[in-house]
Amino acid sequence: MLAGCQHRGAGPDLRETAPLKALHAQAGASLKAGSVAGAEAAFRKAYELSVREGRQALAGRYLGNVAACRFAAWDLRGALKLFLQARETSLAAGDREGAGRISANLSSLYIANGDFQDAGLSAERGLEELPAGGAPGVRTSLLTLAAQVAARLGENGEAERWFREAIEESDASGDLRQQAQAWDNLGFYELKARHLRRAGRALVEAYRLETEYRGLGLEPAYSHLSEWRESEGDLAGARVLLGRALEHPERAGVPVWYLHYQAARLKTEAGEAGAALGEYRQAVALARSWREGASPSDSLRAGTARWLSALYQGYIDGLVRDARFGPAGSAITVEAFEAEEEERSATLRQTLLEERKSRAKLPEEYWALLGRYRSCQSALLGADRPELRKMAAALEHQLAEIEARSLPLTSTTPYNTLENLPQGNTLRDIQSRIRDSELVLSFHFGASASCVWAVRRNGFEAHRLPSAETIRRDAEKFLAATQSDGSEAAGLGERVYGELFGALGAEARGKSDWALASDELLLRTPLGALSGGRKEPGYLIEKHALRFVPSAMTVAAAPVETGGAFLGIGDGIYNRADPRWSGRRSVTDPVTVQAAVELPRLVASGQELYECERAWGRPGGMLLTGERASRKALRQGLEMRPAVVHIAAHVLQPAGDSADSVIALGIGRDGGEEVMTRFDVAGLTMAGGTVVMSGCSSAVAPAPELTGVLGLARAWLIAGADAVVGTRWAYPDDTGALFRVFYEHLRESGAGGSRGAADALRRAELEMLRSRSWRAKPKYWASFYEIGKE
Repeated sequence: MLAGCQHRGAGPDLRETAPLKALHAQAGASLKAGSVAGAEAAFRKAYELSVREGRQALAGRYLGNVAACRFAAWDLRGALKLFLQARETSLAAGDREGAGRISANLSSLYIANGDFQDAGLSAERGLEELPAGGAPGVRTSLLTLAAQVAARLGENGEAERWFREAIEESDASGDLRQQAQAWDNLGFYELKARHLRRAGRALVEAYRLETEYRGLGLEPAYSHLSEWRESEGDLAGARVLLGRALEHPERAGVPVWYLHYQAARLKTEAGEAGAALGEYRQAVALARSWREGASPSDSLRAGTARWLSALYQGYIDGLVRDARFGPAGSAITVEAFEAEEEERSATLRQTLLEERKSRAKLPEEYWALLGRYRSCQSALLGADRPELRKMAAALEHQLAEIEARSLPLTSTTPYNTLENLPQGNTLRDIQSRIRDSELVLSFHFGASASCVWAVRRNGFEAHRLPSAETIRRDAEKFLAATQSDGSEAAGLGERVYGELFGALGAEARGKSDWALASDELLLRTPLGALSGGRKEPGYLIEKHALRFVPSAMTVAAAPVETGGAFLGIGDGIYNRADPRWSGRRSVTDPVTVQAAVELPRLVASGQELYECERAWGRPGGMLLTGERASRKALRQGLEMRPAVVHIAAHVLQPAGDSADSVIALGIGRDGGEEVMTRFDVAGLTMAGGTVVMSGCSSAVAPAPELTGVLGLARAWLIAGADAVVGTRWAYPDDTGALFRVFYEHLRESGAGGSRGAADALRRAELEMLRSRSWRAKPKYWASFYEIGKE
């Protein structure tokens, strides 16, 4: 890593003065002695001196070395910010080779963070930045990185081509370091593809180069060799190799927590359950502090959660596999519950603490790029065009990097420091924040074990569940039957109820307010339409107010009161045939021109907004319809600190992007599409309150296990909302009968936040259920659900 920033090659003036040479030598000596901190201090002094002397090209390279030292200590947050700054410095000085080297380090950092899309884009950018014929070693490194990303994304043919090209180029140039690295990475990704024989050949060749040329400072990749021997069934050999990696964990090329995670897996396979749990506990303790130094922006932080997900899944599976379940739970089930909720809440909690502070500091460049990104997403609403998807991915990458540059560079806990669970987030602390009427349900759907924890103010119970595959299959069947009003929905609903809640004790079932912490599986399931059969007759919504929370650790005791005005936006102009449109097509940007996707008018949405504002019944409200339905008008409306924001608009998924949605408000006077991406929403400022998105599938986005809520709902929480109400599937465009009742109850109760919104939504759904109209069917009312911070 550090070698990639050496000061060689033609181009900009990279001559070092005597003081700079001395500092460079001091840094090298520190590295040789194993002191990364000493090397960082010397490189930092060299950077500051080169800035004072006006040597910008050298400044970029020295700062890149400072960043590389941070990376070597697994401070990904600090490294990312400094790498980005160093690359800008190098480009400004005309040092394209230096910028290419830094892009290679950035790609490595993104891979370490589990963010493969951004890693690939950085590698591509680095190849573009390199001058023709220069820095063959850097080019080889970038080819290897691009190959790693392609392999991770399943593009195996492309990956193998790039790996082979990297090996051939490093062989031709005599760069044994890069050649060994290319062979090692090729072997690792052949291993992940289960091509064991090819993986073995590549890893053994890497090992041969690494051991034969130890004088070059190469370190055998014992970690990868251990995984290969494990896949071959040689657990004893795998453990020996892993033991060698643990002798010098700082040289392993992976975070230390990952080595202990490997050890835990090996001990699990060997049947040493107790020893495996000890390794898992150590890995999780190390990973907690490692996370604090990981990606500093929400866009990148989700990759960290996915990277750690396998660790926590294995840890929790190990805890619950042989745990004692039942009404009283056990110490092991409590430990598993706390681990589940700690990991589930970590990403969003960290974002809520930091994101708001940084948004105000984003430069103008960010908002200009956001406009381009918005246009790409708009165009993708009409057709899946590969070139637009590629452009959207590149723009999203740039937006995330600007977010990272804008966040403060804070000190982090050393990655090898053990620590306890965060204060205030143990089971006892969570119980102290639960009200007498509440039940908090936390679900774990693991690869080998699934369970539910039920937490009351004065009680705790844990129960084993059927396999995740069984629950997922039955829940998907129930979802389809409910959406289509199928006759089998009742039976499926009773079955899914039994699988999820059948083991709960009478006291738990008797609580009227249920808060659920889960992943996408339950977020997509219309739980209110489940039937408890003889144990709990009728629909679940008839007995309980249901709300989703990002984690049990976010449940708060303090009540949230409603107050303030109603802000509604919708009934926009979606096509030029609408007689309300008085504009003309004047945009010239080619992407924006393609973005003009004409949609049908939501005829009843204007009436829906009017009826909802009247039901809210408080003065000072504002309705933004027609040409006033715009991003700018919404931002201005939020300045009045409304208690409610109601959005009656199309919510659509761009083609080829199932993980994101956009709010389509209509077309502007210039003919351009007025859409809001999750970046737009997260950049808004709300002072609490409830957001209602009545568009189709407005609150659904894929959420991998343990990553928490994603998509537009997450963006509104980041913006400052207390609660978000959305829909699981398309429902008929009507005048908002359900929401009129919802706002009446929300206003009358005076209880805001997640609890107040959940209770008001339940009452509204019950009125629909008892209406003896077409709205009485679950196909209509069960589409709606609520998620909040507390």
